[in-house]
Parts: sequence; C-alpha cells; structure tokens
Amino acid sequence: CPTWTRFGSAVATVDANGLVTAVAPGNATITATTNDGSNLSASCTLTVNQPIVLASSITLNQTTAELNEGETLQLTATVLPNETTDKSVTWSTSNAAVATVDSNGLVTAVAQGNATITVTTNDSSELSASCQVTVKKPALLGDVNLDGKVDVTDVNIVVNIILGKDQAANYDGRADVNNSDNIDVSDVNILVNIILGKN
Repeated sequence: CPTWTRFGSAVATVDANGLVTAVAPGNATITATTNDGSNLSASCTLTVNQPIVLASSITLNQTTAELNEGETLQLTATVLPNETTDKSVTWSTSNAAVATVDSNGLVTAVAQGNATITVTTNDSSELSASCQVTVKKPALLGDVNLDGKVDVTDVNIVVNIILGKDQAANYDGRADVNNSDNIDVSDVNILVNIILGKN
C-alpha cells in the first residue's frame, strides 16, 4: 500500500486508503508514494470550491398594494437563508401599461388597472414572490362621494356633516376640501366655486 500525503491540509485531508475529504475552499496536492523503496509517487492537484447555497425562500414586504396614478411604492425582497450564494433578483411586471418596476423594486403606477409585480431569484432555485398592484385614478378635489364629479350632492354631504347629520369619517377625509382639519363653510364655498368653474 502506498503512503498518502497532502499539501494544503486546511483545504483537504486524505486517509490511509486514499479517501480525500474536502475541508475548505482552496487548492491542495494529494500524493501517493510507494513503500517498497522505489520511491515512486503520483500526485493529484485538487481544487475545493465554496459550496453553492441555493435560496430556499423569497418574500416581499407587501403582497398587495393600492396606488393612485403617478404614485410610487418601494418593494423589498428578502432571500433566505442568509448564506445564499447568489441573492440577486430580477423584477418584472405583468402589465407595464398599468405599473412598472425598476431593477431595485421601485413600482410606479402608470394608469388605472391591475398588474402583478414579480421578483424572481437569479440562482437555479428560480423562486418567486408577487405583489398584486391596483392602480386607481386619484379622486377629484371636492368629489366627496367619489362618483367622478363635483356637484350639489357633494355640497349636501359637507353641509350635513357641518349640521351633524352625517359623519366625516364616512368620507375618509374628502369632506375637508381645503385640508384645514376642520369641516366648515369654507369647504362649502370651495365646492360651490368648483361647480361654478371658479376654482
């Protein structure tokens, strides 16, 4: 039986039967030398690579989002485990006419509709996660009831809130037309001026 030796024991070990075990990344030389006095030997240069750790999961900080046209949203992908060799990802959109996404996960709402933003791992795990994005047209200033127009109905709602016949909370802040944190006659005046085309 030959004698087995190695140069680079921090990289690989070899037992008496020639079984080589990789220990750490780097290079090692494994040598077998005869024991019969002929001093013949043969060597093998071994390269040990860093083990590749594939992603086991990918998640997004949001799975649904509602945006107005022109608004942006920063999505963040988390790839696990932390030791994943290649944590890079690719972003895509199912409908660029509705929402776009850049290489950093920044979503921009383009037009009313629905789009799915997907992030995919670039390693061979090919895992993905998605966010369903709904894009809406921003409400018109003074369109308290969100019917797409500003008219006497919106004025009546604000007047009823002032008179205590309706609750401002029912309109998600839209009755405070001038954003003064107080719903009063000035909001009614703004609505009337919008209707009359003066504002």
